[in-house]
This record gives sequence, structure tokens and C-alpha cells, in this order.
Amino acid sequence: MTDTDWGDEGGQARPKKKRIPTWAWWTCGGGCLLVTLVSASVAVFAVRLYREGRDPERQWPRLGEVLAFEERPAGIELKFGASVGASQFHLFDREKNLRATLVEYPSTAAADYKRIMDPDFSLPMGFGAPVDPERGTLVIQGREVPSLRFTRIKPEPEGQGFGPGVRLDLTGKRAKPRTLELRRPGPGRIEDAEVEAFLLPFEVWKE
Repeated sequence: MTDTDWGDEGGQARPKKKRIPTWAWWTCGGGCLLVTLVSASVAVFAVRLYREGRDPERQWPRLGEVLAFEERPAGIELKFGASVGASQFHLFDREKNLRATLVEYPSTAAADYKRIMDPDFSLPMGFGAPVDPERGTLVIQGREVPSLRFTRIKPEPEGQGFGPGVRLDLTGKRAKPRTLELRRPGPGRIEDAEVEAFLLPFEVWKE
């Protein structure tokens, strides 16, 4: 009798036991594949969002839907724009050395967006809290609007970062809330006249 005969009746070798069940391969392998596909999709979306956000030919028309203008303001660069939940635009006035962030929130945020106009506003651990807040109003193209001035935003180190700024509520009668924040490096305060001059090329209250 052969070794095979002794090891198994009928002369057939026993199939070797699989160390890892087939279902485990499908479960783990499928899960890893799903994670890979999701990660790749997120990466592609992020790259596309960044490229489109940096394209002025795409972003200026979108900005015009949030803050109207007849012609592109000379001297103002649209550095980045995106619309993920809220529409956000980053502009730079090189001559005045002013950086602006314009945000249009969804209409569902109408009850919550005013928190960022609150001098006591902050995120967990104090992030985002305005330092030396000063609440007031400014007249923008004939309409008085709430304003909030500050010397810096935590956790920016003192004397560094984007410098002092002023935040405006430009919602008016619009259905979607809208805020504008202007900042300039250095210790100097951004005066009311500078805010008005920055917004002069735009038709703030035009729907």
C-alpha cells in the first residue's frame, strides 16, 4: 500500500485546509478596494476643486452672482473661489495691500451665521475668537451695516499673521446671508473710507 492509501480511504489525498476563509478575502479585500476607490475619488475632486478655484475665468462670473459688478475691478485679484456648502471667494487688492474673504452662506444658515459677528464667538479651544473686538456699524453704499473690528484672530501670534481686520454683514434683504472680511498685515487699523473704497467697484445691493 502506498502512502496515499494509508493517508486517505479510497486513495484520494485530502484537500489542504485554507488558512484564511474565502469570505474573509472578499470582505477585507472588498473593503480595502472601497477605501482605495473613495480615496482616489476624493483626491480627484480636491485637485479639480483647486484647479477650478484658481481659474479666474471660472470664478469671476461666480463672484458676480454673489457680489455684483459691471466690469472686473481693476487692481483686484481673485485668488481663489469655491462652493462647497457655502460660496467663498478670496480677493487681494495689491495697491491697498488688502486681503478680502467674501462668503455667501446657504439660506438654511440664516439663523446661525450671525454668530461670527458676535465679539464672543469662538470655536472649541478658543480658535477663531477675535482679539480686542469692537462692534459697530458702517455705511456701505447708502445702507448701514453691522461691523466687527479686531486686531487679530486666535490662534494667530501677536504681531504676525494677517493683521487687524474688519468683518461686515452684507446680507441686507438677501435670502442668503453674506459676509465680507478685510485684513491687512501690519499694526494699522483699516479705516471706514478704505472699506468703502474697496467696495466701490461693486454694486453691493444689486440682486
